[in-house]
Amino acid sequence: MYREETKFLDLDIVTEQILDSGNREMFREAVRCYHIGSHRAAIILGWIATADCLKRRLEKLSIEADPVAQNSWNALEEVKNTASYEEKLIISCRECELFDTYEEKCLRFARDIRSKCAHPSEAIPSAEAVRHILEICSQIVLCRSSYRGSSFIKDVVTNRFSSSFFLPSDQRAAESCKSILDQVPARLWHLFPSLAAQERPNASNETWRKNALTFFKILLNHCSDSSLVSRIADGMQGFAAQAPDFFAVLVGLDVRVSDYCGKQQRDEARAILAALPAPQLKSYNVESWATLCLNALEEEDISLLRRRLGIFSRYLPSDFLDARREDIFTLLAEMAEDDSTSRDFTIALKRLLASNLGETTDENSKRVLRQIVLRFSEETDYRDVLLTIESWKDRVLKQFLTLSEDFVLECSEDNPEDIYSGSLSDEVQPDPKKSCLISVPGISRYLMPVRTAIYII
Repeated sequence: MYREETKFLDLDIVTEQILDSGNREMFREAVRCYHIGSHRAAIILGWIATADCLKRRLEKLSIEADPVAQNSWNALEEVKNTASYEEKLIISCRECELFDTYEEKCLRFARDIRSKCAHPSEAIPSAEAVRHILEICSQIVLCRSSYRGSSFIKDVVTNRFSSSFFLPSDQRAAESCKSILDQVPARLWHLFPSLAAQERPNASNETWRKNALTFFKILLNHCSDSSLVSRIADGMQGFAAQAPDFFAVLVGLDVRVSDYCGKQQRDEARAILAALPAPQLKSYNVESWATLCLNALEEEDISLLRRRLGIFSRYLPSDFLDARREDIFTLLAEMAEDDSTSRDFTIALKRLLASNLGETTDENSKRVLRQIVLRFSEETDYRDVLLTIESWKDRVLKQFLTLSEDFVLECSEDNPEDIYSGSLSDEVQPDPKKSCLISVPGISRYLMPVRTAIYII
């Protein structure tokens, strides 16, 4: 957005930033007039370049089949060569969202000053006023890199998606993508996927893929209009033939997938994602598969998780863990009690107990944690799980402590030399708001070697 402080920018530098060569020469002449003191001429020339640029951008938008731009252009043509033409030009460009409300007021101010300068009057603008008008014209119109139409969108989905610098960081991805969306009217958002499919139907470059998927996901997140979401989904269909694996990820980008994709298409996408070999798995593959499984896990999905839970656990999204919590704990309990899957089980457990999955416990979580208590002393993998205990969620921590105490009693009854007098709660009275280092006591044969940092609520 234009801000008044930009009027102190160097005009010669501003001139070189103007994109159109014709507008640049006209503006350069206006700057020369300013330097020699011809203030009226400077303002008139600056406004001529600005009005010409706005007219061309509006015309190009209408040619690109933007219905709002077509109506605005037709209305502008009706008042051509009349006194109301410039006012209608500003109104039409605002309707097409070429600038915002504040910028519209700034342009009207510049137009009014130009009118005073172009007609016989005693108004002679000051040097500072001239600079201010020229900066308004340049920053709101002449130096902008786009006119918010399909040409801008095409540049984003080809050149900018291909750049490794498109997204500065994962943390700032949403902010960066939102700044692009703000430059395009929502009615044209569906052009992002459709033009991307037109320009890159194979989606072969990994950098391009990652950037496109991140952008499309944020695009869908910003759409509350179901009809617009459907149009965006329709634009994604262009990838289905030549990039089926990429299209499968697109199908699962949003939790509203059932609203815009039929069951057959969702099932096909899920099957494609499930069949990807491990070396080709990316975080976005797992996340989209999980989104497609939010409503239910079928037998083949359970089987896939059993085989790949160690890998998948790194990327499973929170909404999937919440929705399928019971299924996952059941699977974990079965894997924990099966020696053939215990390796993947322990790898997954390190991540899952620290995720929102650990915010609720049940009988299956109890089965899972009991295996840790029983097996950590003899198996390195289970001891490695305990090393991550500081990151576990509170509910599973409490359940683990209860199971540990129960095991203390069991061991003490079987081994009198290990009898521990007093309960865990008797010995440890920590500040409820502080993290404290405690030993799991009373099991010299099993648990005494382990010291773990536990956050006590």
